[in-house]
Amino acid sequence: MIDGVEALRGLYAEPKGRSLKKQLDRLDAHCMRFISLSPFVVVATTGADGLAHFAGAARAPKLALEVAVEEAYLHCAKALMRSKLWASESRNERSVLPTMGQMLNDQTGTAGPAETQEQMVARYLPAL
Repeated sequence: MIDGVEALRGLYAEPKGRSLKKQLDRLDAHCMRFISLSPFVVVATTGADGLAHFAGAARAPKLALEVAVEEAYLHCAKALMRSKLWASESRNERSVLPTMGQMLNDQTGTAGPAETQEQMVARYLPAL
């Protein structure tokens, strides 16, 4: 586990050059356009407790907040390329995990039959 800058530097070199120059203290026109065109966005913030908090949005929010931006940048594509996120050979068979309904039943201590994927999709569709 990486528990500090020293451990991180053991794996990755100190950032330099363009990596540092692309760090912005605001959302510029490119960031705003990129976000506006994205079907899914993850926003990370740090709370008063110092912990990172993440939020994802797959549709227009019902509430908009004005935030102060300390740092913004367009992420380097190398991380996504290394992850092989879209490569078919990196995908796991769905059967390696229980269904979402089964996992939720286990996590919440719910007895009885687990909601099927089909039932979950039918329940979600009207709210999408």
